[in-house]
Amino acid sequence: MTTHLKRLLRHTPIVLAMAFLLGSSRPAHAGCMIAFADCAVRAAAETSYWRSVFATADCELELADCVRRMLIGR
Repeated sequence: MTTHLKRLLRHTPIVLAMAFLLGSSRPAHAGCMIAFADCAVRAAAETSYWRSVFATADCELELADCVRRMLIGR
């Protein structure tokens, strides 16, 4: 075999694995960001600073959970 063919055959499994991993993932939908924006608006309307901080942290956790569910599906 020529060196070019050997090199091609050596890289084939890596290319196939990358194609499988990148091709099987699903993008997160805009629904997560829209829900986060609505939650952030509600958090900004809280009566005190600390309530607003904790509500914003809750919004960020909900966003992370939403994106995780969209990508993983669980």
